[in-house]
Order: sequence, then structure tokens, then C-alpha cells
Amino acid sequence: GHSPSDASSYRTKEEISAWQENDCIKGYEDYLKKNKIITSGKVDALKQEVTLRITKALKLAVSLEISPRINPDFMETVMFSNRYKDRMEQRTPEVLIPKEDNPRIRSLTHKFRFALDENGKTYPKVKVFTYRDALFEAMLYRFYEDPTMVAYGEENRDWDGAFAVYRGLTDALPYHRLFNTPISEGAIVGSGAGYALCGGRVVVELMYSDFIGRAGDELFNQVSKWQSMSAGLLTMPLTIRVSVGNKYGAQHSQDWTSLVAHIPGLKVMFP
Repeated sequence: GHSPSDASSYRTKEEISAWQENDCIKGYEDYLKKNKIITSGKVDALKQEVTLRITKALKLAVSLEISPRINPDFMETVMFSNRYKDRMEQRTPEVLIPKEDNPRIRSLTHKFRFALDENGKTYPKVKVFTYRDALFEAMLYRFYEDPTMVAYGEENRDWDGAFAVYRGLTDALPYHRLFNTPISEGAIVGSGAGYALCGGRVVVELMYSDFIGRAGDELFNQVSKWQSMSAGLLTMPLTIRVSVGNKYGAQHSQDWTSLVAHIPGLKVMFP
């Protein structure tokens, strides 16, 4: 059954035996034997080795001398790395053009970074440096510093991402560093967590905050917990960027910031 307390009363012994005969691991074992890649003796030896390894690991885990119980407050110290790391690897980042030749970077030099001029007069909105400009500028800088950094999500490349935040990145980056994904929030966040655990820096985008629910397990049980569950041995250099909409109806205008902020292991940054 699914747990030690499950008596499997809903299955007959005949059904269990039938499925055991069709088990993929047993099928693979039979295939290797049939093709003389492995012998029955070797299979038995491997099974014994696995049993011994698991038994040893369990003995180490339950031993109060070898694995003494730690103070519960320890979890707090490994929940976040809280470190600044300029780059995850020491190699030259792959880019398509020099940063200063980026058309959007050039256009931003003509924008004002304050709302008011020296006389207190409001600058025209089209001439003011915006949040989307700040996001673009910060991400572009990191792309040129960290060779491992990638960004992806729905319509991130060519279409420029939600609300044109990524406009100008397509000109600067090869496809494997900025690319589009299928409409699958769970896959987007889950793969981002995997890439981060493997040592890369990643920014994934969910087009609207409403779609966080589609990646609930990946966000609340994987992204939030791997660092503390590994006692700080693993890090999670992952940013999940979402937009909070308005006037787009019940499925595109929610703000789930408070829900995410409630989960230990996640940080929420909101302008």
C-alpha cells in the first residue's frame, strides 16, 4: 500500500502478484539478464549492497551520538543564504552585442530618473524612468556579469515579456539564456528550482500573480524548502517574477503577495 499502515484491503493477492510481474524494475532486470549484460548473482549482490547502504544510513540517522538532535532554531539560520554573489561561475557570459550598444540602454539615457524637475514641475510620463525600465536595466546588468543567468517564461523572447519589461533583451542574449516556454506554470517554476539547485541563477516569469496557484507545490514545497532541508548545503538563487494586474477580471487581477509571504523560506519583494 501507500504507507506502512495500509493493509491493502482493496487489492487481492493475485492482483498484487500480477502487477509485481509487470513491474518496470523487474522488467529492466529481466532485459539485462536476457541480453547477458548482467547475471543473477550480480543482481543479488546489488540488492544486498543497496540494503546494507540504506540500513547504515538509517543507523547513522537515529544514533543520538552520531546525529544529535539540534536546536529547532537552527532551521532559521539556514532558511536563507543571505549572501551576495556577483556571479555563480567564473567564465565569460555569452551575449550577442556589447551592453552599451543595446538600443534600449541608449534610449534610457534620455529618460529622467526623478518625477519632478528642479522647479518641482512634473516630467512627462513618457520621459520618466519607470519600474519596467529598472527591472530591465538590473537584469541586463546581471546577464552581462553572471554567465549562468537565464530567464524564461511565456512569451519572454521576441514579444518582450509581460508589459514589455524584457524589451531589448532579445537583442542582447542568445536563445539558451532567454527563451519562451509552454503555458505550464508548474513546469516553469519547477525547472527553475532545478536549475538553481544545480548552481545557476535564474529568473522565471509567471505572467500574472493569479497563476501562482498553478505552481503551488513547486513554489510552496520545493522552492521554499530545499535550502533549509539540506541544512544550507544547497542554495536557491531563483527569482519568480510576477505581475499584479487590474481591470482584467477574476482570473487576472488578484494579488497573492500575502499568501506567498506567509510561507517560510520565501522572500517577497514588492515595489
